Amino acid sequence: MHNEVLSNYAKILLAGSFEIVIFTNSFNYSQIGEVQMPVKWVLQKDEENNIQFARRIQPQLNDFSLVIFTTIEKDIRFFKSYTIRSPKALVVHKLNMFINPHKSFLFNEEMKQRAKDLVKILRYYLFNERKIFLDFVKSFDHLIFPSEQVQAYLIQQGWDKGLPPHSVIDFAVHEQLTSAPSNTDVIHITIPGIISSKSRDYEMVLEAFREIKLSRPVKLNLLGKPKGRYGQKIVAGFRALQQSNLTVQTYDDFIEQLEFDKVLQQSDFLLLPISRFMKVSIFKELNGFTCVSGNINDMMRFGIPALIAGFYPLDKNLKALIRPFNDANELRALVESWVDEEIYLEVRERFELISKTYQISQIAKSVRKSVLDLVIKHSMDNSGFLEN
Repeated sequence: MHNEVLSNYAKILLAGSFEIVIFTNSFNYSQIGEVQMPVKWVLQKDEENNIQFARRIQPQLNDFSLVIFTTIEKDIRFFKSYTIRSPKALVVHKLNMFINPHKSFLFNEEMKQRAKDLVKILRYYLFNERKIFLDFVKSFDHLIFPSEQVQAYLIQQGWDKGLPPHSVIDFAVHEQLTSAPSNTDVIHITIPGIISSKSRDYEMVLEAFREIKLSRPVKLNLLGKPKGRYGQKIVAGFRALQQSNLTVQTYDDFIEQLEFDKVLQQSDFLLLPISRFMKVSIFKELNGFTCVSGNINDMMRFGIPALIAGFYPLDKNLKALIRPFNDANELRALVESWVDEEIYLEVRERFELISKTYQISQIAKSVRKSVLDLVIKHSMDNSGFLEN
């Protein structure tokens, strides 16, 4: 997901008339570097770890109006003391991990991994990592949250006391790219993302499709590489359901961004069985509240209609693009009706009426004002803008 965050934030800031230098690794560049953006790239060398890269570029980071760190989830002790003259902003992807960690532990169900989790928790208390995480967050001049819902949850819980000033830059945006669903009689349904139990509930989808009655041919794209034994089991389960009106497309390897986008654009609608909770290291994150799902960006970018887990909080205007489900029976009924009655076509048309609100150019207006206010506050005169 984080290469998508980097890409979208860069596009938003460019639309806000900022000059950008991107400091990142070769993987992120390989996924988004081919997109023609007027930015300068500084890449991490293959032989460098994150700390070595950060030390090498540290002198360069002193000359920007603002430095945005889009992802830091490791080497927290090092980055807690990482100093530059430029003001620093941190994108907080996981509230529980960084701000409310000691009340958010989640053990793995497997005994071997559970033992590892216990060691991590003991280390957390022994080395006072809660204080280290909070000190790390407080070392920044500004915090950025990836959705209005995450920021609202922070404030509702009272966790914003003592934190740096914060604002929102939505990473899920509509790019006005033309979606190109297949013109054949086959309806293309896609579940995007790596196949694991971490972020999506594939078991619910399997249960729904075991009982489903399809009146027309459907191609179900499992648009992600299977991870571990769970992923292989899920792929095997879906393959076993294939019949005259249902074919299943699966992938064995990592899917490059260009291919990923191509399949998305050819989809008639998406299934987003987002898990209510997500385990990150030893911490439990609440999808939609303490973190965001990358599936929302998959839906938003091309304005693709979607069936989505009912608990997930979204802007009220986005109800034009989704239908919620709460269990396998509701999901089965929705898929059957969307296939039989082509409801997704009506949904797509309704989204076009409100899509301007979510376009990059529109979001860039409010982001530009927030950034300039922050820059002025720190009396910086440089025009450069950096994202790392």
